[in-house]
Amino acid sequence: MDFKLSGLASFALFGAAAFTLRSATYMPDPAEAAAWLGETAAGITIAAYLVGLAGAALVWTAGRARVLLDDGEGLATIGFGGAVAALMAMSTGFFVAIPQAQRVVDGQIDAATATIAYDALIVGAGNVLAYGLALLVGAFALAGLRSSALRPWFGWTGIVVAVALLTPIQYAFGLFGFLWVAVLPFQLSEQPAEVLV
Repeated sequence: MDFKLSGLASFALFGAAAFTLRSATYMPDPAEAAAWLGETAAGITIAAYLVGLAGAALVWTAGRARVLLDDGEGLATIGFGGAVAALMAMSTGFFVAIPQAQRVVDGQIDAATATIAYDALIVGAGNVLAYGLALLVGAFALAGLRSSALRPWFGWTGIVVAVALLTPIQYAFGLFGFLWVAVLPFQLSEQPAEVLV
């Protein structure tokens, strides 16, 4: 997969998954959580596949960026680790929610149990995803600023996005993290070859 295409794919696929789950709310009561899981069971499965593809594209992009931003001090490797953490966070939430949503549809679990699956998907996975993205964006931004492989405005934008992803309202900045990663390959490819080595 092309480096630029993988960054754009991660952004587009994650955005499509988020759009699929857009009706989710933060910390609903158990009856609302169970109803949402039941009504959105098919959408959760679709979003899971989109997120899996988004995560694969994210890790691919981060792997290539790791090679280009290797500063000898490990920042690029830490950024790659953030991509892996983000992928695992996204996947884990869906692995819990998919079968539980089907159990709600089949009437096999109560609202309190369904709420655990809802919280694992929307709250738990979302928070860990934000931390993984913060690690990825922050480490790559620092590596790019230290090595001059990134323009200063783009590196500092990455630092701001990374810090925002660590705040209590990180859910509002998830797409910005993916957007920064989508633009990263274009920023790296515009730099002279000797800077990227």
